[in-house]
Amino acid sequence: MDNENINYSDYKYDFESKIVMNEQDYLDFNNVSYKRLAIIFIIEFIITGFITTRILILKSFNYYFQSETTDDMQLYMILSAVIVLLMGVIYFKTQRNIKNSYKRALFTTGEKYITHTTYFGEKIITITKNISREFDYSSITGVYETEKYFLLKLQFNLFLIIGKDIKSKINNVDFISYIFSKSPNIKKKVVINVTNQKKVAFVFMCLTIALFVINLIIAVL
Repeated sequence: MDNENINYSDYKYDFESKIVMNEQDYLDFNNVSYKRLAIIFIIEFIITGFITTRILILKSFNYYFQSETTDDMQLYMILSAVIVLLMGVIYFKTQRNIKNSYKRALFTTGEKYITHTTYFGEKIITITKNISREFDYSSITGVYETEKYFLLKLQFNLFLIIGKDIKSKINNVDFISYIFSKSPNIKKKVVINVTNQKKVAFVFMCLTIALFVINLIIAVL
């Protein structure tokens, strides 16, 4: 629910998070966007590795038995090239979309930085430029972590961004335990670290490209 110009100074809360995000901070948060991408790239790397093995077998078979395997070799090379092309398109499109999303956020707020404050009490309240939104804890389905932020996953793949310098008004309760205790729809009570997912995706994309080059060399020899 969105509300405008509401004073929350008297709101009773247990935790408070204030964040000011520049572009680098926004990129850190969006490591979570590369989580699924990294998994897909690992699978595609394995598939390309299998293709490399098949090309080696075909090449050896052709050498020892003078068998024609040109059609099969071409099929594997085309498949390998398609995988590499798709990986490149998906990776750089994701990168561009994230940068455009940051620019849109700045344009929408008219600020130089993305800023908002989040209060955790009976409900979760986020405030951005005097516009507030309220969330129930039941809407949280998972908790992720980057180098600088905790990310509370909501329905429809949305995230609440929470800075790690959280102010607490209650003693002997850490923030994550607090969230887990109040969020009935979090199935796995674990924090998923996504700090280096962009690097993981990039590394496996490069490794897959390297395998494609090896396949190309093997095929022409």
